[in-house]
Amino acid sequence: LTIAGNATIAGDEALAGARMTAHLGGTVAQISIVANGTLRDAALALRATATPFAEAPFASATADLTGVDAAAFDASLPHTRARVRLDAKPEGAAIVGTLKLVNEDAGPIDSERLPVSELSAQFRFGDEALALNELDAVLAEAGSARGTARLEWGNARSARFALDVQDLNLAKLQTKLAPTRLAGRLSGDASADRQVLEGDVRDRDIGLAFNAVVTKERVDVSQFRATTPGGSFTGSGKVALNETNAFAVQATMQRLDPSRFVAMPSASLDGTLRARGALRPQWRADADVSFADTSRVEGVPASGTFKGVVTASSVRDVTLDLTLASAKVHASGAAGGTGDRLAFTVHAPRLEDVSALIPKAVPRPIAGAVDTDGVALFAGRTVGSGAISGEVSLRGRSLRVGSYAATTLDGRGSIGPPPAGTRNIEQRALTIEVTAGGVTLPDRVIDAVHATATGTLAQHHATLAVRATDIDATLAASGSLANVDKPSAVAWNCTLTAFDNRGAVPIHLRAPASLAYRADFVRLGDAHIDVAGGRVDVVELGWQSGRVT
Repeated sequence: LTIAGNATIAGDEALAGARMTAHLGGTVAQISIVANGTLRDAALALRATATPFAEAPFASATADLTGVDAAAFDASLPHTRARVRLDAKPEGAAIVGTLKLVNEDAGPIDSERLPVSELSAQFRFGDEALALNELDAVLAEAGSARGTARLEWGNARSARFALDVQDLNLAKLQTKLAPTRLAGRLSGDASADRQVLEGDVRDRDIGLAFNAVVTKERVDVSQFRATTPGGSFTGSGKVALNETNAFAVQATMQRLDPSRFVAMPSASLDGTLRARGALRPQWRADADVSFADTSRVEGVPASGTFKGVVTASSVRDVTLDLTLASAKVHASGAAGGTGDRLAFTVHAPRLEDVSALIPKAVPRPIAGAVDTDGVALFAGRTVGSGAISGEVSLRGRSLRVGSYAATTLDGRGSIGPPPAGTRNIEQRALTIEVTAGGVTLPDRVIDAVHATATGTLAQHHATLAVRATDIDATLAASGSLANVDKPSAVAWNCTLTAFDNRGAVPIHLRAPASLAYRADFVRLGDAHIDVAGGRVDVVELGWQSGRVT
C-alpha cells in the first residue's frame, strides 16, 4: 500500500526532545520521511526510511543538526555551538554509521567548553553507550588526535579513549596546565569526577611518559619520566586545580642536561630534587636540590647542594655549596628583593681544572689560583638591574691568561647603591684598588703595578703606578665615564693631573692635559711635557681608525 501525507513527530529515546514536521511517502513497508524541526533547541533536518514491519524500525537515516549545544542534552556535558551530520543504519539492536562535527565555539574544558573544533568518526550507538572508531579530531589551537573512544551514560557514566596526538597543547585543553607541543600516545578512563590519564609523548626532543589522576581538586602524577638525549628526570608530583595551583614534586636526575631547557652550559647531572610551592599568581618554589659527584658541567666534575625559595625574580633563604673539580663555591642569603644580601666565596686553587667553564673569549691557556669573596646588596626591582651593589675582594697567585701572566694579583672593589629615585648607574659611588706583581706582557715584564679609582663613574679620580727595569712611572687623572652599559659607545673623558717617569727616560707633565677615549679613538690635548732633558708641547695628538692625526 502506498502512503502520502504529513505528520508531526515527537521523538523518544535517542531522539528525545525532537519536534518535527514530516512529509511521508513510499509504502507501508518502507515509509520515506523528510522532516524539519528542532532537537533540544538545535535545528534538525532528517531524511529516513522507516520499516515498521521489519526487525529494525528504520532502514537508513541522515540527520543534519545546527546550533547544537551538548549541555542541552546533558547538563554534565560542556557547551558547544556545533554542526553535526549523522548517517545511520540499524545493526541488530544498535545503530551504526558515520559522524561529522564542526564546533564553532571550541575551548578549554575548565571554561565549560569542548576543546574539539572538528571531528569525524565511525560510530556504534547501543546499550547506553556510544563507541567511536577511526576517530579523527582537530583540537582548538591544541593540535590533533586520532584513535578510538567510548562514552557510557548508564549508572556509571564514563569515557574511555586511546589517541595518537600531534602538536598537543595542554594549556588549550585546560588553562591551568602548561603550554606544550606533544606528539605520541595518550589514553584515559574518565568519569565526571575522576579522570585517569596515561601518556607516552614527546615535545620536540624531550620525551614524557606519565600516569596521572585528575579530579576537580587536583592532578596527581603517580609517576613521570622526562627524557632528553642521554638523560632522564623521573619522579612524582601533584598540582592543585585552584587559584594558586599549589604543587609538590620529588624527582631523580640521571645524566640530565638542563641546557635543553634553559640557557646554561651543557651538563650531565645526577641527583635529586624536592620542591613545593605555587604556580599562581606568580610561581614560587621551596627547592632542595642535591647533585651527586658523578655530575659534569661542560665536562668538569661537579657536585653540591642548593636550598632556597625561588621565584621568577628572586631567591631567598639560599644556601649553595658547589664543588667544580678542585674549585669550591659557597653562597648564602637572598637576592632580588629590596634589602636582600647575598654573601659568596670562591676558592679555585687550579683554574686550569675549570677552564672549560670560563667564556671562550678569554685567551688560553688559563692557569693559576684564585680566591674571592664578597657581598651583593639589592635595592629592589624598582630601579632595575642597576640596583645591585656591594663589595668584592680577589687574590690570585701564579696566574696566566693566554700570553699574559702575573705572579701575584690582589684587588678589592665596591659599588654603592643607586641614588634615591634614579636608575643612573653612572652616579653610583665606587672604590677600586688593584696590586699586581711579576706581570708578564707579550713584549716585556713589569715588576709591580698599583691602580686605584674612587668617586663615581661620572666623576672619579684614578691613579696608576708602574715599576719595571727601566720604568718607574706614576699617573693621576680625574675623569668621567659614560655609557658603561653600551660597550660600543663607552666614552671616557679625563684630565691628566700628573704624570712622571723616574726611569731610564725621565718624563714630567708640567701642567694638566686632556685625554679622551672612545671606541677606535684616542685624543691627547694641551700637554706640556719635560722629556729626556727637552720639552714637548702637544696642541693635539689623535689616533682614529688606525691613523695618527
